[in-house]
Amino acid sequence: LEAISNVIKRDNLIELNKETGNYLLEKLREMCKLYPKLIANARGLGTFAAFDVCNTETRDKLIGNMKNLGLLIIFFLNKSFI
Repeated sequence: LEAISNVIKRDNLIELNKETGNYLLEKLREMCKLYPKLIANARGLGTFAAFDVCNTETRDKLIGNMKNLGLLIIFFLNKSFI
């Protein structure tokens, strides 16, 4: 556990996660403005981010595309916003 803590401190991973998360959230919010009929309600902390999708068909396409790009994603099946 001490070795892990040392790597986190040495590589400044907490600050890097914060910076990366801020960039991710900024871009997700831009996408919400560009495509308000498709995605909404971007939110997050660090690199843990979420957004709502208009319907299940769009959600499924996004999930497939993100997986094809090699993104690590977790998704929840909620009501659509339209």
